Amino acid sequence: MTGRIGACDDEGVDLGIEGTERRIAYADVAKAIVQVEFNRPKADAAGDADDEDLVELDTASEEEV
Repeated sequence: MTGRIGACDDEGVDLGIEGTERRIAYADVAKAIVQVEFNRPKADAAGDADDEDLVELDTASEEEV
């Protein structure tokens, strides 16, 4: 899955995926790739930015997103 990192704590992270937020536990993350964004695109009227994928996570579960 790919999305924008939101709030995080000791147990997991909120990941914005295609306009919705999803809670991901760190224990479910098998691998993560983070892309640094220096010029964040402006948000559209709905508050979603039209940008490239910023974080890719391979989760331990077989769930499709």
